[in-house]
Amino acid sequence: MCKLNATQRRIVELMKEKPDITIAKLSEMIGIGNSGIKKNIATLKAMGVIERLGSDKTGRWKVNG
Repeated sequence: MCKLNATQRRIVELMKEKPDITIAKLSEMIGIGNSGIKKNIATLKAMGVIERLGSDKTGRWKVNG
């Protein structure tokens, strides 16, 4: 996970603490827009750092490693 930027590290930390956290809540806590959060999540998914378990509405985030 050494290639993560500060925002991505913060997203991962928050997902570890609260696996059911929403994009809106991440946006509010980190201070960037929803589109910025979604872009970082897409990058984290592509890197295999996180994955989504279940549906968008009732699912959870799984942090790998």
